[in-house]
Amino acid sequence: MINNTIFHIFPFCKIFFVALSVFLIATQVFSQDDLNASASTRFPLSTPADRILPGPNNGVLVIDRKNVILLVDVETGLTRASTSFPSAPLSLTPFRDSHGSWYLAALSRASEDPGRFRLDTLDINEGFHTQTSYEDAAPLGSQDPRARPIFSDNLGRATVVWDHAPQSGFSYRVTKRNGVTDIIAKQYPYELLNVSSDQYMLALHPSENGVSLLNLEGGYPEDQVYLEGLSFLDPAHLAIFVPDDASGGTGEVVIANSETQLLTVLSVETRRLPRIASPIQIAIKNMHGGASDDGQLLVAADRDLTVIVLGVRGSNRLKVFRRIRASNSDLLNERKIGGGLEETTPIILEQPIRDMTVTNSQHPLTSGVFVFLTYDGGSLTVVPDLSKLRTRTESDREPAKKEISSNGSAPADISRLQRVLAALGYSVGAVDGNFGPTTGAAVRAFQIDNNIEASATIDEKTAEALNVRVSRIAKQGAAPASEIEDFRSFLSARVPGVNADRLLTLGVSHGNPDSPCFGQNSLPPRDVWENSVGFARVLRYLEQEKGFRINIVSGYRSLTYGRCSSGGDVGANHVRFQGFDIRVADTKDLDDGARRLLKILREMRAAGVFSGGVGMSGRSVHVDTRGTNVDCGPC
Repeated sequence: MINNTIFHIFPFCKIFFVALSVFLIATQVFSQDDLNASASTRFPLSTPADRILPGPNNGVLVIDRKNVILLVDVETGLTRASTSFPSAPLSLTPFRDSHGSWYLAALSRASEDPGRFRLDTLDINEGFHTQTSYEDAAPLGSQDPRARPIFSDNLGRATVVWDHAPQSGFSYRVTKRNGVTDIIAKQYPYELLNVSSDQYMLALHPSENGVSLLNLEGGYPEDQVYLEGLSFLDPAHLAIFVPDDASGGTGEVVIANSETQLLTVLSVETRRLPRIASPIQIAIKNMHGGASDDGQLLVAADRDLTVIVLGVRGSNRLKVFRRIRASNSDLLNERKIGGGLEETTPIILEQPIRDMTVTNSQHPLTSGVFVFLTYDGGSLTVVPDLSKLRTRTESDREPAKKEISSNGSAPADISRLQRVLAALGYSVGAVDGNFGPTTGAAVRAFQIDNNIEASATIDEKTAEALNVRVSRIAKQGAAPASEIEDFRSFLSARVPGVNADRLLTLGVSHGNPDSPCFGQNSLPPRDVWENSVGFARVLRYLEQEKGFRINIVSGYRSLTYGRCSSGGDVGANHVRFQGFDIRVADTKDLDDGARRLLKILREMRAAGVFSGGVGMSGRSVHVDTRGTNVDCGPC
């Protein structure tokens, strides 16, 4: 039975909690190229830990080697709550219901009968409080069961339990408030994963190199796809991550297999026709741990798959990947869900890792904080913005002049082609510079959609059509012309004399086919248009009263584009369409121009022309009209 007062069971833990709650000063985590290395925070653990899981309110669940579970705040290092188990749980799954309340599903062997399995659901919002317990949670004859919550307002806190190593023909058990139901699976799963649905789960079948969309009520697959490279000999070489798993998932799953050297992203559609999109894959190589590792592969990602991190237990080297999404949501139809994967600069941490996870961020502009458990289990390393370690600011980049060419055969040319196709909604798999069958199929699909002879090669007509689409994306994203015209009318009525199109710049990286951020931005939604009025007045004052000629480098940023183009620093004022990065247009000395512009903006602010933030942003100047005066640097 779970004891919620751990001091009564483990007297020595008083010392443990005091030591764990000490807040240490930040230590540094460096990227391989030392690009914008930002401070991380390390918190010591006085007793070695074995695993970490996401928890509520910027917390992480730390499972030590004596079956004690702590809820640790990743901002302060303080322990907010704790509990203990009489034996090691077979399965621990934190989850959050539709009301925002957090729970922990814990599956363990019943103490009085090792052949039976107990499922406890604990409320972990303010502490660890047992809500429900079932003594017969696993199907009869189970040897190594696992449990996952089913996210449904109608079912309450329902859970599905299945045997991780079953014999053919086994059933899985659904546990609800009013009892349990055994359901025969037509195709028994090795793993069940949440995909933002209360009717379906994604089932993995590694021995058959297949995945299926399991109908939980009927036990039959709604859809199935062949997944190359899913099988394995050693389960330690398979790693799976479900973004925002605690809330039921996002409909996407990341699968890494170091035996077959493939990283896979699967997207699932459950709202209309239940289906699994074509897998997107990229090769992963040299995933080996250090001298002390046990070969366990580790994978984690933020909610939007802006950053996918791959590591091996016992190693301090991390591979980093990005998901390239289609720029036009209208293309995400029943026929295809496109995109690609691209490997970016690797990261080297100070110490080897044992486990990693991503917390569920409370901030609407942040999709998660990466947390690493050191290999010795002695400390946690918290990295709020992992991608900041690699990426320059948007303002430091210069626009690319590259186009798609009919005779472009170099790897860089093919990578550019793959990014453009991915941004247009065609699945290219890996952005790797190789014109393989998947890229050829994407070219062919583009040709068919644009009434071009389907040769699956880049001829002049295809190159011209692709460059037209690139230009269109760079100028207006996926927005219709009528929306741009509406914004022109809006701003003309509010701030006469300002060219509205200038405020709609989508950013350098958005229009650069050589950037993984190509096509990721969008025009600002109507509900934030009003926020741009203050900057438009600042711009008019700078040009008409102060005689400056201004170039707007960056304005509105969608959440996805902000995380990609600025290294994870979304920029709340950019998202609200009230922050802009600007330069002096008629100077070759950008640094001198930025200094002069910054001086004038501060004088204007002191004179009451506007209220907001100003500061350097690379070689540009950031200005926003947030309403309170702030000097930020860098912004």
